[in-house]
Amino acid sequence: MQNTLVRVLNHCASKDQPLAARAAKAVALLELIQAAVPTDANLVARCLFDQLGRGQQEEQVSAALEELRRANLLAYSEKQGYKIQSSSGGRV
Repeated sequence: MQNTLVRVLNHCASKDQPLAARAAKAVALLELIQAAVPTDANLVARCLFDQLGRGQQEEQVSAALEELRRANLLAYSEKQGYKIQSSSGGRV
């Protein structure tokens, strides 16, 4: 999974998308609890507070996650939510 996450982070860096990179890191960590809680945009946004009082930025996080999904770097299912996509195109 480490090489796959590096690929996602390199993509984010090349597109100057720091929020997408932070969201991808959160998705990678949240995959550990997907059996109990799906990794949706709201949960990722709640994990990404960078300062008090800013709010969740759910709309921006959702857009970043969808951009990564369109680039085939994330997968999405209703049951588990977002997941880092392996370099072979399957989920990790």
